[in-house]
Amino acid sequence: MKALFYIYGANSSSRDPLTNIAKDCQQIELGFVPILLCHFETEASSGRYEKLFVLSDASSCLHFYKEEKQTGLFIEEKSESYILPELNQLSKLEGIYSSPLALDIRYYFSMRRSVRITAVGCQNGAVSLSISDSQGLKTRKKTLDGPIIKTIVFSSKSSPYLRASQSARVSEMEHPAYFRLEKNARAAGVGRTVLEEEADEEENYTDVHLLVCGALGFAVVYRNVTRKWLEDPLFLFGSSFDSITSACVADVDFNGYNEILIGTYGHQLLVFNHKETKTKKSGVEEEEEEGLTYVLTQQKGFNWPVYSIRFVDVMKDGAEMILLTTRFGLHLLRTCVKIVQARVLPALSLLKTIAELEGEIDQELRKQESLKSEISNPIRYQN
Repeated sequence: MKALFYIYGANSSSRDPLTNIAKDCQQIELGFVPILLCHFETEASSGRYEKLFVLSDASSCLHFYKEEKQTGLFIEEKSESYILPELNQLSKLEGIYSSPLALDIRYYFSMRRSVRITAVGCQNGAVSLSISDSQGLKTRKKTLDGPIIKTIVFSSKSSPYLRASQSARVSEMEHPAYFRLEKNARAAGVGRTVLEEEADEEENYTDVHLLVCGALGFAVVYRNVTRKWLEDPLFLFGSSFDSITSACVADVDFNGYNEILIGTYGHQLLVFNHKETKTKKSGVEEEEEEGLTYVLTQQKGFNWPVYSIRFVDVMKDGAEMILLTTRFGLHLLRTCVKIVQARVLPALSLLKTIAELEGEIDQELRKQESLKSEISNPIRYQN
């Protein structure tokens, strides 16, 4: 039996009906049995960003497929210029020579940093974490028990700094409304100082963590990987219910903090909520230090093993839903509408208040400019 790779909708628009997308299908015959399928963006020599599909096989090799502009078809790309260095050297790392089962790439963008974070999980339990920035590429590794089926780089808050797409660099700080607020705040003498901006930047940069899920029934969060790499693990108690088959990190209750969702072969969906704890250091002087932890708060059973979990806006109403697939069905889990209203309505009211205050500030600034011009040109107004 031949292994085949199907790509749907390469030449279709997101607005096209599903019937047209289903007809727009490219079939690629593979000379290997694929184990991993994912995609990421890479920057071409022309400066444009191109999407690449990644497949791994049992011989620990990665295969990359990119779209050919002339034909619109996807072909295998063997040029190393298109491949990220950490992926190209993956099989050369000592102790990592095994089939990759999990791959996650995230981009951290801010006014001061541009960082690429890559996490790979392998069949032999090896975990590779790479961070690439202006200073170069650094990689750390660790070996756990059993195959690694999921790696997710995430932040505890719904942060605009950490993104899955390299081309989508627009954050809240690059939005025109942000510059308008900053300008008005500085004019009023209440803007943030340089030290406050640097402290906020450091807080966001350290709020980057790595979720690693093993097939033998364990899940661990490596906290603050941008500073501590893989040296600060947090094992999720309750995740050892059964063999883990899928995972997802998303803000499912719209409270501004991400939750961890884990699906198991034992028909269970586990939800871990974010929680800040305070621990005391041992020493001459005891001081409190905040720590990140996750607590199992919800557990839901299904009739079949949970294969995948996604959090997407299916209804196109701005409220994402949990898409959960099992062996014989697709389940849609939606957050209570009242909870969504309780989160959204105060935010809309605050935005309205901000818009009104901005209008008042603009009027006051125009009045001040008019008074300055009158004071600087008194003769013209006397005539």
